[in-house]
Amino acid sequence: MATVLITGCSSGFGKLAALHCARKGDTVYASMRNTEKGAELEQARDDEKLKIELLQLDVTDEASVKKAVARVINAA
Repeated sequence: MATVLITGCSSGFGKLAALHCARKGDTVYASMRNTEKGAELEQARDDEKLKIELLQLDVTDEASVKKAVARVINAA
């Protein structure tokens, strides 16, 4: 199983990718600018016992990217 960091997980393909990877057993760091928009992922995590962690990340902000990547690396 892999550890994956996926951007744009508050909706669309990012959310679908996060769910797909988690359901196949990967540990998923589901990132988004506003983690309050991650309620559906949190619900799926809790209901299905998935390994999903919401992570605040704005890909246009270098400090945000470095902080998020460091958190994933340190957790692995």
